[in-house]
This record gives sequence, structure tokens and C-alpha cells, in this order.
Amino acid sequence: MLKYIILLIFLFGWAEGASQCQVRLKSSLRSTYQDGSNANNVDAIYDLQVDNTGSCAVTGLTISIGFSAPNSQIIGKWNLQPTGNNYQVTGYGTQIEAGSSLSSPGFIVSYPKQYQSSFTATASTVSVACSSSCVAVPSAAPSSSPSATPSSVPSAAPSSSPSSAPSASPSSAPSSSPSSSPNVSATSPPTTTAACSLAISHKSTNSWSSEGQQYTQYDCTLSNTGSSAISTIVIHLNGDVTQYWNMEATGSNGDIAPPSYAVPLSAKSAYTFGYIIKGATPANVAIVSPSGCSGGST
Repeated sequence: MLKYIILLIFLFGWAEGASQCQVRLKSSLRSTYQDGSNANNVDAIYDLQVDNTGSCAVTGLTISIGFSAPNSQIIGKWNLQPTGNNYQVTGYGTQIEAGSSLSSPGFIVSYPKQYQSSFTATASTVSVACSSSCVAVPSAAPSSSPSATPSSVPSAAPSSSPSSAPSASPSSAPSSSPSSSPNVSATSPPTTTAACSLAISHKSTNSWSSEGQQYTQYDCTLSNTGSSAISTIVIHLNGDVTQYWNMEATGSNGDIAPPSYAVPLSAKSAYTFGYIIKGATPANVAIVSPSGCSGGST
């Protein structure tokens, strides 16, 4: 009898831990267009929303993405880092607070045109990690109940609770059709200023041509190389930028800033956003705030 009681206590604790550390995923179709390199394919842009439905801050999330049509492949993505056949969600600073949502990840998938009327893309949670004071969702409940009533009273209850799930770290997309899968170039060396220790680096992740115009997609990383957190970051992208994501407009003059969940930017940490610009040269980034920083293309 005591063994059954212990099992019930374990299951109750497991269920409580699951409710503390959990997320809900939603994939939304933004738009579709004819693939630029394959006349038999259609490309679709999807946005992903992550809702923290638990009571603990989420510090890491790994997801899988599945498609309803065969021969489908992801040809572009943002705030999704490949890890084997899955993806780590990025772009949210250090954690997603309980009750809040993250809507910055997304991807572009190319699939056969014949499946356009019924095509769906679905995101599923592989693992989720929460702050150390919370319990992560176990991979499975106990596989079986006790085989018989014990003949003697156990000397002690189980010594540990279920182990935590693997940890993982965590916007609009191109308006023109990419002609090929991303060609990632080497990261440009960052520059920094002593006054505020904010380094800026660019990395080309894709390029294509549409109606005779070249477009290039860049990831831009803002790195706090100093020893203190930066509470406010405002920048201006100088150049013919057609689109950006993971940044928010701060006014009508074109200044942009990271969303509230990404600041303050802790010491030795970084935040990455993306943009698309006409041509091949990265935008020149002017730092509006904090004062004392100089901008530039790096």
C-alpha cells in the first residue's frame, strides 16, 4: 500500500512540474509566392509564436517543424538555430517570462505546387528548459505501476525527482522570392567603442535577384562587450533597407530598438536582428542611444 502512495506522490509532483515549465506553439502562414528557381514549387513564409503557459521563466526551447507535403524544405529562417533535425529557438535575450509570448522566429518553406491547397506546417516542442527554481517537463511518466503490494515497508522514499529536460538557448521575412537556399558568408569582424562597449557585426545569410534588382539578407548582432548592462539601445539603419525583424520602430524618423524583452542587454551578451537591403553592401548602423557610441558598417 505504501508503494502505491509513493507512486501517487511522484505522479502528482510530475504533473505539477509539467504545469510550471511548458509552452504552446503556433505557426501562422503569412504569405506564399512562386519559387524563384523552381517553377513547380511554391514558397511560403511562416511566423512562429511561442506562448509561455507555465508559471516559470523559459530559458531554452528546442522544437521540430513538420510539413504535410513530401519534398518540402526550409530555405530561409530567423531566430531558429539548427540542431540535428530540430531547431533551437533564439532571439529572446536570456528568458521568456511566465505568461509572456515570443513572436520573432519564422521560416520560409519551399514545397511542390500541387499541394498548395492543403499544405500545412506544424511546430512541436522537443524540449523546454526553465529557470533553476522550477521543474522541467519530463520526457515521459513512469512506464508501469508496481507489480504487487510490498511485503515490507520501504526504508525511504525516492531520493530524487525527475531529471530536467535538456536545456537549449532561444520579424518579417523577404518580400521578394529568393532564388536559392541561403549562402552564409563569414561574419564580419565587430567594432566597438570604449564609451559604451556596444559592438556591431553583420553576416550575410541570403541573396537573390528580382526584376533586375539584387537583394541581400543580413543578420546584425549587437554585442555588449562591457562589464555593465545597457538599458537602452536605439539605432538607425542607413541604406535602402526594405524590411527588418526583431526590432521595433521608436518613432516616425526610422529609428528602431530591440523589443522590451531583449533589454537591458546584459554584460557579455548579444542580441541579433535581421534585415533585407537592396544591393550587396550591409547597412551603415548609426547608434542613437546610448550616447557616446559611434555607428558604422562592420
